[in-house]
Amino acid sequence: MIFGMFDYNFCFMKRFLFLAMTVLCVSASAVAQDYNDFFQFRPDKKARKNYINISYVSDEIKLSDKDAGMDGTGKSAESNWAVSLTYVHTYMLHKRPIARMMGVGLDVGFFDATYSNYTIDNMDEWGMVDPDDFDATHDPSKRIDVPMHKVEYSLQVGPSITVTPGKNFTFSAYARYAPTFTGIYIEYNFYGNYASMFNLGASVAWKNIGVGIESRMGVGCRYRDFTGGEDLMASKLRTSGFRAFLQIRW
Repeated sequence: MIFGMFDYNFCFMKRFLFLAMTVLCVSASAVAQDYNDFFQFRPDKKARKNYINISYVSDEIKLSDKDAGMDGTGKSAESNWAVSLTYVHTYMLHKRPIARMMGVGLDVGFFDATYSNYTIDNMDEWGMVDPDDFDATHDPSKRIDVPMHKVEYSLQVGPSITVTPGKNFTFSAYARYAPTFTGIYIEYNFYGNYASMFNLGASVAWKNIGVGIESRMGVGCRYRDFTGGEDLMASKLRTSGFRAFLQIRW
Protein backbone atom coordinates (compact mmCIF):
# COMPACT_ATOMS: atom_id res chain seq x y z
CA MET A 1 0.00 0.00 0.00
CA ILE A 2 2.88 2.29 0.79
CA PHE A 3 4.44 1.57 -2.58
CA GLY A 4 1.11 2.24 -4.25
CA MET A 5 0.84 5.63 -2.64
CA PHE A 6 4.45 6.32 -3.62
CA ASP A 7 3.73 5.39 -7.25
CA TYR A 8 0.62 7.58 -7.21
CA ASN A 9 2.50 10.55 -5.82
CA PHE A 10 5.36 10.00 -8.25
CA CYS A 11 2.96 9.95 -11.21
CA PHE A 12 1.24 13.04 -9.89
CA MET A 13 4.60 14.82 -9.54
CA LYS A 14 5.58 13.84 -13.10
CA ARG A 15 2.31 15.19 -14.44
CA PHE A 16 2.69 18.35 -12.40
CA LEU A 17 6.29 18.87 -13.57
CA PHE A 18 5.26 18.20 -17.17
CA LEU A 19 2.44 20.73 -16.92
CA ALA A 20 4.72 23.25 -15.22
CA MET A 21 7.40 22.84 -17.92
CA THR A 22 4.74 23.25 -20.62
CA VAL A 23 3.45 26.45 -19.06
CA LEU A 24 7.02 27.68 -18.61
CA CYS A 25 7.90 26.99 -22.26
CA VAL A 26 4.75 28.68 -23.53
CA SER A 27 5.37 31.68 -21.27
CA ALA A 28 9.00 31.91 -22.35
CA SER A 29 7.93 31.76 -25.99
CA ALA A 30 5.35 34.50 -25.44
CA VAL A 31 7.88 36.68 -23.62
CA ALA A 32 10.41 36.17 -26.39
CA GLN A 33 7.78 37.03 -29.00
CA ASP A 34 6.81 40.16 -27.06
CA TYR A 35 10.47 41.10 -26.82
CA ASN A 36 10.97 40.62 -30.54
CA ASP A 37 7.77 42.55 -31.29
CA PHE A 38 8.79 45.42 -29.03
CA PHE A 39 12.11 45.88 -30.79
CA GLN A 40 10.92 45.06 -34.28
CA PHE A 41 11.16 47.82 -36.86
CA ARG A 42 8.61 47.52 -39.60
CA PRO A 43 10.24 47.39 -43.03
CA ASP A 44 9.96 50.50 -45.07
CA LYS A 45 7.30 49.03 -47.36
CA LYS A 46 5.04 48.23 -44.37
CA ALA A 47 5.60 51.40 -42.34
CA ARG A 48 2.66 53.76 -41.96
CA LYS A 49 4.22 56.55 -43.99
CA ASN A 50 1.08 58.51 -44.81
CA TYR A 51 -0.95 60.45 -42.32
CA ILE A 52 -3.62 63.11 -42.01
CA ASN A 53 -3.77 65.53 -39.09
CA ILE A 54 -7.06 67.14 -38.07
CA SER A 55 -6.07 70.02 -35.80
CA TYR A 56 -7.44 72.52 -33.38
CA VAL A 57 -5.28 75.62 -33.79
CA SER A 58 -4.46 78.46 -31.40
CA ASP A 59 -2.74 81.27 -33.33
CA GLU A 60 -1.54 84.77 -32.53
CA ILE A 61 -0.80 87.64 -34.90
CA LYS A 62 1.54 90.42 -33.83
CA LEU A 63 3.00 93.56 -35.36
CA SER A 64 6.59 92.80 -36.29
CA ASP A 65 7.99 95.57 -38.53
CA LYS A 66 10.37 97.87 -36.64
CA ASP A 67 10.91 100.06 -39.69
CA ALA A 68 7.21 100.91 -39.73
CA GLY A 69 7.41 102.08 -36.13
CA MET A 70 4.43 99.98 -35.12
CA ASP A 71 5.86 97.11 -33.06
CA GLY A 72 6.44 99.38 -30.08
CA THR A 73 2.69 99.38 -29.45
CA GLY A 74 2.85 95.67 -28.60
CA LYS A 75 -0.35 95.03 -30.53
CA SER A 76 -1.31 91.39 -30.85
CA ALA A 77 -4.46 89.32 -31.18
CA GLU A 78 -5.21 85.68 -30.47
CA SER A 79 -7.54 83.67 -32.65
CA ASN A 80 -11.06 83.09 -31.39
CA TRP A 81 -10.88 79.63 -32.90
CA ALA A 82 -9.07 77.93 -35.75
CA VAL A 83 -8.85 74.56 -37.49
CA SER A 84 -6.52 72.93 -39.99
CA LEU A 85 -6.22 69.84 -42.16
CA THR A 86 -2.79 68.43 -43.12
CA TYR A 87 -1.63 65.55 -45.30
CA VAL A 88 2.00 64.38 -45.07
CA HIS A 89 4.03 61.54 -46.58
CA THR A 90 7.32 60.33 -45.07
CA TYR A 91 10.10 59.09 -47.35
CA MET A 92 12.44 56.82 -45.37
CA LEU A 93 16.11 57.59 -46.07
CA HIS A 94 17.38 54.07 -45.30
CA LYS A 95 16.08 50.49 -45.39
CA ARG A 96 17.66 49.05 -42.24
CA PRO A 97 16.52 50.56 -38.95
CA ILE A 98 18.88 52.18 -36.48
CA ALA A 99 18.99 50.18 -33.21
CA ARG A 100 16.34 47.89 -34.77
CA MET A 101 13.50 50.36 -34.27
CA MET A 102 14.41 53.91 -35.36
CA GLY A 103 14.17 55.46 -38.80
CA VAL A 104 15.18 58.82 -40.27
CA GLY A 105 13.02 60.22 -43.03
CA LEU A 106 12.10 63.24 -45.08
CA ASP A 107 8.56 64.54 -44.52
CA VAL A 108 6.77 66.14 -47.47
CA GLY A 109 3.46 67.84 -46.79
CA PHE A 110 1.39 68.11 -49.95
CA PHE A 111 -1.62 69.78 -48.33
CA ASP A 112 -1.90 72.02 -45.27
CA ALA A 113 -4.93 74.31 -45.03
CA THR A 114 -5.76 76.50 -42.01
CA TYR A 115 -8.65 78.79 -41.18
CA SER A 116 -8.48 81.24 -38.23
CA ASN A 117 -11.16 83.55 -36.90
CA TYR A 118 -10.12 86.79 -35.14
CA THR A 119 -11.67 89.90 -33.64
CA ILE A 120 -9.64 93.08 -34.15
CA ASP A 121 -10.23 95.30 -31.13
CA ASN A 122 -9.39 98.60 -32.85
CA MET A 123 -8.35 98.87 -36.50
CA ASP A 124 -6.98 102.40 -35.99
CA GLU A 125 -4.58 101.25 -33.28
CA TRP A 126 -3.39 98.50 -35.60
CA GLY A 127 -2.80 101.03 -38.38
CA MET A 128 -5.15 99.22 -40.74
CA VAL A 129 -6.39 101.16 -43.73
CA ASP A 130 -10.02 102.05 -44.37
CA PRO A 131 -10.34 101.88 -48.19
CA ASP A 132 -13.94 103.11 -48.22
CA ASP A 133 -13.97 106.27 -46.11
CA PHE A 134 -10.68 106.71 -44.30
CA ASP A 135 -9.97 110.17 -45.74
CA ALA A 136 -13.53 111.57 -45.90
CA THR A 137 -16.04 110.12 -43.48
CA HIS A 138 -13.84 107.98 -41.27
CA ASP A 139 -15.94 106.62 -38.39
CA PRO A 140 -13.79 105.07 -35.58
CA SER A 141 -16.86 103.47 -33.99
CA LYS A 142 -17.22 101.18 -37.01
CA ARG A 143 -13.62 100.01 -36.65
CA ILE A 144 -13.86 98.52 -33.14
CA ASP A 145 -14.29 94.77 -32.56
CA VAL A 146 -14.17 94.01 -36.27
CA PRO A 147 -14.32 90.32 -37.32
CA MET A 148 -11.35 89.14 -39.38
CA HIS A 149 -10.89 85.89 -41.29
CA LYS A 150 -7.44 84.46 -42.02
CA VAL A 151 -6.66 81.55 -44.36
CA GLU A 152 -3.39 79.76 -45.08
CA TYR A 153 -2.29 77.15 -47.59
CA SER A 154 1.14 75.59 -47.10
CA LEU A 155 3.49 72.98 -48.42
CA GLN A 156 5.88 71.39 -45.93
CA VAL A 157 9.28 69.72 -46.08
CA GLY A 158 11.74 68.68 -43.40
CA PRO A 159 13.48 65.84 -41.53
CA SER A 160 11.71 63.47 -39.18
CA ILE A 161 12.58 60.67 -36.75
CA THR A 162 10.24 57.69 -36.42
CA VAL A 163 10.53 55.16 -33.57
CA THR A 164 8.50 51.93 -33.74
CA PRO A 165 8.76 49.97 -30.46
CA GLY A 166 6.61 47.11 -31.65
CA LYS A 167 4.13 46.50 -34.40
CA ASN A 168 1.50 48.90 -33.15
CA PHE A 169 3.19 51.88 -31.53
CA THR A 170 4.66 54.71 -33.61
CA PHE A 171 6.45 57.72 -32.14
CA SER A 172 7.59 60.53 -34.42
CA ALA A 173 9.16 63.97 -34.16
CA TYR A 174 9.84 66.45 -36.96
CA ALA A 175 10.99 69.91 -37.98
CA ARG A 176 9.64 71.40 -41.23
CA TYR A 177 9.87 74.48 -43.38
CA ALA A 178 6.46 75.53 -44.70
CA PRO A 179 6.24 78.04 -47.59
CA THR A 180 2.78 79.52 -47.19
CA PHE A 181 0.26 81.65 -48.98
CA THR A 182 -1.71 83.58 -46.37
CA GLY A 183 -4.73 85.79 -46.83
CA ILE A 184 -6.86 88.07 -44.66
CA TYR A 185 -10.48 89.05 -45.29
CA ILE A 186 -11.63 92.08 -43.30
CA GLU A 187 -14.20 94.82 -43.91
CA TYR A 188 -15.19 93.32 -47.31
CA ASN A 189 -11.59 93.44 -48.58
CA PHE A 190 -9.08 90.65 -49.18
CA TYR A 191 -5.31 90.96 -48.65
CA GLY A 192 -2.62 88.33 -49.06
CA ASN A 193 1.03 87.48 -49.58
CA TYR A 194 3.70 84.82 -49.24
CA ALA A 195 4.95 83.95 -45.74
CA SER A 196 7.58 81.58 -44.36
CA MET A 197 6.51 79.30 -41.52
CA PHE A 198 8.51 76.81 -39.43
CA ASN A 199 6.87 73.88 -37.65
CA LEU A 200 8.15 71.67 -34.83
CA GLY A 201 6.02 68.75 -33.69
CA ALA A 202 5.70 65.26 -32.25
CA SER A 203 3.06 62.54 -32.22
CA VAL A 204 2.33 59.10 -30.80
CA ALA A 205 0.09 56.58 -32.56
CA TRP A 206 -1.42 53.19 -31.77
CA LYS A 207 -1.94 51.35 -35.04
CA ASN A 208 -3.76 53.84 -37.31
CA ILE A 209 -4.86 56.42 -34.72
CA GLY A 210 -2.65 58.94 -32.95
CA VAL A 211 -2.47 62.33 -31.28
CA GLY A 212 0.16 65.04 -31.34
CA ILE A 213 1.11 68.66 -30.87
CA GLU A 214 2.87 71.15 -33.13
CA SER A 215 4.44 74.56 -32.60
CA ARG A 216 4.27 77.14 -35.42
CA MET A 217 6.56 80.13 -35.95
CA GLY A 218 6.45 82.61 -38.81
CA VAL A 219 8.36 85.60 -40.09
CA GLY A 220 6.75 88.97 -40.76
CA CYS A 221 4.41 89.25 -43.73
CA ARG A 222 3.02 92.43 -45.32
CA TYR A 223 -0.54 91.85 -46.56
CA ARG A 224 -1.19 93.42 -49.95
CA ASP A 225 -4.33 94.30 -51.89
CA PHE A 226 -4.25 92.36 -55.18
CA THR A 227 -6.56 94.88 -56.85
CA GLY A 228 -3.91 97.59 -56.65
CA GLY A 229 -5.21 99.33 -53.54
CA GLU A 230 -3.35 100.12 -50.33
CA ASP A 231 -1.73 97.43 -48.23
CA LEU A 232 -3.65 96.34 -45.16
CA MET A 233 -1.13 98.21 -42.99
CA ALA A 234 2.36 99.68 -43.19
CA SER A 235 3.67 97.15 -40.71
CA LYS A 236 4.18 93.43 -41.14
CA LEU A 237 2.24 90.79 -39.23
CA ARG A 238 3.90 87.74 -37.71
CA THR A 239 1.96 84.55 -36.97
CA SER A 240 2.81 82.05 -34.24
CA GLY A 241 0.93 79.45 -32.23
CA PHE A 242 0.37 75.73 -31.78
CA ARG A 243 -1.76 72.87 -33.04
CA ALA A 244 -3.20 69.91 -31.14
CA PHE A 245 -4.24 67.21 -33.58
CA LEU A 246 -5.88 63.85 -34.11
CA GLN A 247 -3.83 61.74 -36.52
CA ILE A 248 -4.86 59.01 -38.96
CA ARG A 249 -1.95 56.92 -40.31
CA TRP A 250 -1.76 54.32 -43.03
